[in-house]
Amino acid sequence: MLAERISRRGLTPRHAVVALLVAGAVLVMLLSSGQMADLRVALPPLSQAMSWLEGLPVPLDMDHVAFFAGFALAMRLLLPQLPWQRLLLVVAALAVATELLQFASDGRTPRWQDARDDLIGGGIGLLVGALLSSLFSQRRLRHRARAASIGAMTRDANQAAALHAVLAGWLVGREGCTPGQAIASHGVDAVLAACEREGVVSLVHARLSATDALHPVPPDLLQPLAARARLCAARSLLCMSEARKIQQALDAAGIPAIWLKGIALGQWLYPSMHLRDIADIDLFLPNHGTTLRVAEVLAPLGYSLPNPHIAGDLVVHELLAWSERARLELDLHWDLSNGALFANRLHWNELWADAFALPAVAPGARGLGPVHALLHACMHRAANAVVGQQDRLRWLYDIHLLAAIFGPAEWERVVAIAARTTLADVVHAGLSAAQIAFATPLPAEAMAILAARARTETLATNRLGSWTYTHLATLRVLPPKQRLPWLHQLLFPDLAHLRVRYGADGAGRIRILARRLWDGIARWRGYVGL
Repeated sequence: MLAERISRRGLTPRHAVVALLVAGAVLVMLLSSGQMADLRVALPPLSQAMSWLEGLPVPLDMDHVAFFAGFALAMRLLLPQLPWQRLLLVVAALAVATELLQFASDGRTPRWQDARDDLIGGGIGLLVGALLSSLFSQRRLRHRARAASIGAMTRDANQAAALHAVLAGWLVGREGCTPGQAIASHGVDAVLAACEREGVVSLVHARLSATDALHPVPPDLLQPLAARARLCAARSLLCMSEARKIQQALDAAGIPAIWLKGIALGQWLYPSMHLRDIADIDLFLPNHGTTLRVAEVLAPLGYSLPNPHIAGDLVVHELLAWSERARLELDLHWDLSNGALFANRLHWNELWADAFALPAVAPGARGLGPVHALLHACMHRAANAVVGQQDRLRWLYDIHLLAAIFGPAEWERVVAIAARTTLADVVHAGLSAAQIAFATPLPAEAMAILAARARTETLATNRLGSWTYTHLATLRVLPPKQRLPWLHQLLFPDLAHLRVRYGADGAGRIRILARRLWDGIARWRGYVGL
């Protein structure tokens, strides 16, 4: 009956706790001096705390301040919806009332100074309570936002995986989800975004617009796809034009170089150059010194190094050059892999001896030979696992086309080099990913040998999506003498490099290092959260 009456009046167990709290506060404040002394004897920790408060060098009765601070804090947390003005009135009323009631308590003397101290303590408690309520509220909101974000990310990931499979099927003419079905299931915008995200706009457009396409393509997909394909083709032409200028400058300076990835593969691996979408251009050079010399040679063409300093010779193996005129990024590499995990696996002399002529770029232009191009494509795929982009269709399609042109001699070389450089697992994983996406025909014997070699290697390519595993694996593959220097360069990069990145406003060394630390934590949280 009592519970029903309380419920009908809109009261909750929390209100009962508040009532008991108020009653307890009144009871404590009306204890006689003797009762308070007995209580302190019975509870030594309470006596020690009160003695410490009484010994503080402040002109306040800190027992009163602390008691009312705790009371007001509890009230604020128990009644978070009640306006703070009302809570302050409750505290003030209790402070005045308890002082007046002390006229009837033996050994207690009411003082207005005590009421003042009660109010000060109550104000402190309400302020702390408001801050805690705000923190709890923000935490609840963050939890809700995180839950909603995780749900949205899961939906996006499921849609991305579904479209990944759909686009892969279109590229190799596999029966399955038709363009009309894809639009009905995901929408035109999602299909177009997937083409751009996977880097296969031109390929998908070519496949869907072919006269022998398996199914008719709705115009509301084909028309915007064609517009995007034209932009990609223009980008490819721009890259080719810049590559010719760069190669001519390098030839004039007598600097050898090897073109990497799309700018090279598009010349001889794809049916037409424009079918290989290109975001930037990559150039491989003999060493870091040559890279700095190339930057000087290309300066008259409008290329500059936003940051000419590297974080450390064990951490970074490339420099970024930028052309504002062409709005184009040129990556200058002196190792096939930018990170230390795959560095020094394939060396310049070996790659140059096997380099492939690229006459469409310029008479002296060269690209990686087919076998090394496959190894590089697999390394590049594995290196991008930490950011979750290892299976972009553009890169897998490179592997698919390379594998399709190999004969027994090429496969024998692939296996031999992969075993010698301990890249068997990396190569096996790259080929397997291409086979899953495109049903790439692969020789069973070569795949079996690669799988057997992979089991003897310490690196597990399928775990490179973990930021922690990637860095621990890097420590393991480095020679013992290089491990501490690599770790030092990773945590504390070269100061000149840091000044360019974080000290543009003239910040001093301490502020630069603090910004580096904050940026590193943010990036780590981003990688871990992938």
